[in-house]
Amino acid sequence: ALWRKVLARDPANADAAYLLGLILAQAGEPEAALDIVATAADIHADDARLLALFGYLLQMSEQLEQAIAVYDRALLLDPTQGETWNNRGGALQSLGRLEDALDSFDMALNKTPGHFGALYNRATILLKLNRAKDALTDFTQVVARVPDYAEAWNNRGVALQSLGRLDDALAD
Repeated sequence: ALWRKVLARDPANADAAYLLGLILAQAGEPEAALDIVATAADIHADDARLLALFGYLLQMSEQLEQAIAVYDRALLLDPTQGETWNNRGGALQSLGRLEDALDSFDMALNKTPGHFGALYNRATILLKLNRAKDALTDFTQVVARVPDYAEAWNNRGVALQSLGRLDDALAD
């Protein structure tokens, strides 16, 4: 309620729009969040953080091409944001643009070394691109960091099997 009051008094308040957008998205109201953040992004076209949230909300609404365009705008303003690169990669992956997605996940890891989501996402793309050796390296790092991540263990096994190491895959 506080952020709504702030926006009622000052519709151009980017911080209030950002925080209210986050709260609404987390509360399961993505369309309301999208409306508020879209309006704020029009007013504050130079706010990379706000644009990144706008892109994320578009992505969650399955407006993938629009999300990528907004992520690109955000990254032009601030190319250091690993999470924005990761989210861009996810949107590209959803569109089947795997090489472009891989480039985005690489950038995410370049800007935010150790970004867990980007590492897992990159491994998944590498596996889909039949680069099992590289995927295995990434999946090994993922399971070392989160040993109970069953899906990562499974994908690590698929990479091992693709490399002809069935015994190792079964041992995992």
